[in-house]
Amino acid sequence: MNLHAKDKTQHPENVELLSAQKPITDFKGLLTTIISAVVCFGIYHILPYSPDANKGIALLIFVAALWFTEAVHITVTALMVPILAVVLGFPDMDIKKAMADFSNPIIYIFSAASRLPPPCICSGWTVKSPSACCACRAAI
Repeated sequence: MNLHAKDKTQHPENVELLSAQKPITDFKGLLTTIISAVVCFGIYHILPYSPDANKGIALLIFVAALWFTEAVHITVTALMVPILAVVLGFPDMDIKKAMADFSNPIIYIFSAASRLPPPCICSGWTVKSPSACCACRAAI
């Protein structure tokens, strides 16, 4: 057993204290993203439709693959749609128009409404009730 000088808590030597932070690079997610991009590039060239329709279908499949596999965080996947639409050269699409819906105030309201209640409940800002205790445990 290890006995720390400042901390009188005993920890077994074979226990590793891990950080709650995920690693910056997830190679499985990176590999999934690269494979999805290559498959969608092939789909773009195989489909018999117009080039703009092929771009749209390939982008849809690419983003759906990232969303289903959770290769990257859902917010990054959501931001990829307008950015890739501009990069791929979709007609009548510029970056200002593509990102305009993300600055809509209703987005901020829904975001705050979904993120604020669990910390408030856990910190005791609300009336203690059985449902509050369940929400607090679910948020942790």
